Amino acid sequence: LRMTVTPPVLVEAGEIIVLATGTDKAEAVQRAVAGPWDPMICPAQLARRGTFVLDRAGAALLAPRP
Repeated sequence: LRMTVTPPVLVEAGEIIVLATGTDKAEAVQRAVAGPWDPMICPAQLARRGTFVLDRAGAALLAPRP
């Protein structure tokens, strides 16, 4: 199931949980979590304050935390 929400919904949300799995999501996850801040190009960046639930494939392009 895929649900699309608009930027105002993300801004006003009390809690945000993003589920992204699989290699086909890895690039989008990287842009949303670690890409240069530009929510006009990547509205998913507005979810950065939320919790991201990822499998290894979905997180493959993220740098490990120290």
